[in-house]
Amino acid sequence: METFNKIPYIDSRSWEKLQISQFKHDELFHREIARLSVKDRLSHMALHYSKYSGYLFLKNKKIEDIFLDILIISISVMNILNVKIENNSIFFEKSIRNIEDYGLFESIVISSSRMSSACERMDHLEEWNFRDEIIESSKDLLAISLLFFEKRNINFINSIDNRLSNVRKKSIFFSFLNNIYES
Repeated sequence: METFNKIPYIDSRSWEKLQISQFKHDELFHREIARLSVKDRLSHMALHYSKYSGYLFLKNKKIEDIFLDILIISISVMNILNVKIENNSIFFEKSIRNIEDYGLFESIVISSSRMSSACERMDHLEEWNFRDEIIESSKDLLAISLLFFEKRNINFINSIDNRLSNVRKKSIFFSFLNNIYES
């Protein structure tokens, strides 16, 4: 099994900028999702994770794009739940242990399933701490993505910006909304 010493260091200011950028992107360019209830938004994100888990086993998707999308959705989930991403060993300690136990691909499938399970339990109003489970599974998915990019020496911060920029350009209101986004 592969060993992961630590999550690559990203300073708190960079995380804050990434979270704010993702928040603005989601609010402006994904209004149909941003206007859903928190429960429905989280369920939507669980569907994204499930989709990416399946993509891992298809040969028609670029692996870097899959991990980048997982990273982006993880930031979005943290924003939905009002969780500040911190780059320290305590924030990611459990995630690293989980990844070392199963490996990157398997950990994505397991963590995606855990988030889906939490959303499904929410639907049934089961006595279950679904918020903590969603946070932990998203932390795991965030850590997996960070480790993937670290191992390949890929600057994911630039990649996120490029990926989201391409999504923004699909909007018929791009010029108008992008002015707001850039402010």
